[in-house]
Amino acid sequence: MVDDIQIALNETDGFSQEIRIASPDDQALRWIIGGAYRNRTNAYLFGGGSSPNKIFDDGFDSRPDINGLLAQDRLNSTGNLQLDIEQDILFVRDNAVTDSTDFGVFAFGSYDLSDSLELTAALRYDETKREQTFIYATAGGSQGTREAKFSEVQPKLGVSWQANDDILAYANYSRGFRTGGLNNPGYTLSPNQYDEEISDSFEIGSKTTWYDGRLIVNGAVFMLDVEGYQFSEFASTIGNTNIAEADIKGFELEMQARPTENLTINMGYGYTDAKQVRFTADPLDRPNLDNKLIPFVPPYTFNFGIAHDKKLGRDLDLRTFVSYRRSGRTYHRADNDGSINTQEYWDARVSLSSERWTVSAFVDNVFDVRSPVHFFLTGTVNPKATPNQPRSVGVSAKYFF
Repeated sequence: MVDDIQIALNETDGFSQEIRIASPDDQALRWIIGGAYRNRTNAYLFGGGSSPNKIFDDGFDSRPDINGLLAQDRLNSTGNLQLDIEQDILFVRDNAVTDSTDFGVFAFGSYDLSDSLELTAALRYDETKREQTFIYATAGGSQGTREAKFSEVQPKLGVSWQANDDILAYANYSRGFRTGGLNNPGYTLSPNQYDEEISDSFEIGSKTTWYDGRLIVNGAVFMLDVEGYQFSEFASTIGNTNIAEADIKGFELEMQARPTENLTINMGYGYTDAKQVRFTADPLDRPNLDNKLIPFVPPYTFNFGIAHDKKLGRDLDLRTFVSYRRSGRTYHRADNDGSINTQEYWDARVSLSSERWTVSAFVDNVFDVRSPVHFFLTGTVNPKATPNQPRSVGVSAKYFF
């Protein structure tokens, strides 16, 4: 049972459509042109309340059904919505309705310079508009409308070389675009709008196969120069903000091996060096955040899995699978104040299947490791942490009609 409760609710309606025209695949020059359109309306409500009878939390999901609750004519004269839930009052502090329109056109082409060499090029234009109507009580209360528009042209160029049937090497350059937007009411960091993210990325890599397909080894090195790097941060509530300039580089390696017909081993390792070169465009604004590590980006990730398959008679297959994953110490704030230690978990699954059905038993987080997966600091208040999922055991079944 709890005395107080906070609830954030979102309801989204949308429409999207994409049209493509493509050339035949059996020619030296292959191309695709097209366009995409999407419109979404998101209604957001954030509220809280007290429960004098202590009946808010009965151990189950006690959130209210909000169908129709976000209509403006349901707001009272103070700009807030009063809901009677199980004899308790939920005070709706913030209310916002955001309309988003996204439009994009693109063209892609690839050309075979020779039997082993392929050149690819692409160009895309995206445009996004955001319009929001809001009423909220934060910082003395305010209401109104606001809007924002974001757009970017994104080129891409790449070349790939098929040295033989087992070795492919490639190099790519591309510009990426992630649209900006408007934070929900109650986000007190300034500005209340976050900008678009634009990245120029370079990647060189290879995909290789060895020993008649029994060993696959892939690798790549990459570098990104990012303007307006987006990440989530906690002020009075969770919102998005930007890092003016970020530098990200690293490499990835992955392997799949089949030492026997029944045994498959997968491994992967990724290293990332991600730094905030400049946190804000103004060099005099919070220079102490420059050259810090970017939040939410672990310095490395490692995963390992092993699967064993066995035939049980003519129609039954038994698969046993064990996996391990690990990630390095991760910071969740731009000032790198506090971090989450190394995370590592084991999972296991056993499946019995035929042509028509599959039955599986699984254990996630086998050793019941408990640690935070997210936390935030609020001034002098103790950190608030979100724990990982504890050990879970279950059985699943599928039947194919």
